[in-house]
Amino acid sequence: MNKIIRKERVAADTFLMEIEAPDIVAAAKPGQFVILMTDEKAERVPLTIADTDKERGSLTVIFKIMGRSTGDLSEIEIEDGLYHIAGPMGRPTEFPQGQRAVIAAGGIGIALIYPVIAALKEE
Repeated sequence: MNKIIRKERVAADTFLMEIEAPDIVAAAKPGQFVILMTDEKAERVPLTIADTDKERGSLTVIFKIMGRSTGDLSEIEIEDGLYHIAGPMGRPTEFPQGQRAVIAAGGIGIALIYPVIAALKEE
């Protein structure tokens, strides 16, 4: 089980959750996502990886309660474990060399912005 390290309500129906997942963090790249399950009967919830902390071996996701599955996810407490987490999945964001970038997002899609900006800053 992957333990919840931190959980914050960042808006009325939006949460930030930091999850212990060292194997996923070691392989994750900007633009990828994970799939979470709260229990064996739960729906799979795909969420963008908003941040990683290689030293702690943790990843951060941000989600808005949109239905039962994300509602159940919002009720998990710190130190509880997720039934299952799979990832990283999806194709990483590509960064053309030597070109300027314009980044735009809105709503919950803003979760993708931070890792992309951090990767661009490193280049």
